[in-house]
Amino acid sequence: ADDRVVVGMDDGQVKIWDLKKGEVTKTLEPRQGGTIWSVDVSSDGRYLVTTCDDAGVPVWNMNNFRVELTLP
Repeated sequence: ADDRVVVGMDDGQVKIWDLKKGEVTKTLEPRQGGTIWSVDVSSDGRYLVTTCDDAGVPVWNMNNFRVELTLP
């Protein structure tokens, strides 16, 4: 959705902000500690990809916030 911003944090969390409410609506923890290097949301808003120091790249479903696939 256009009213969301996804931010990768240096503590390993990914925060999803609702701009209309001005608050974090969801916090994801793709790994324990470490820095999230990048995040990207698919053009249709259905998927989120996060990268960090881990070997795997999780692909999150933005409807249920579960990892559907991990890329090598």
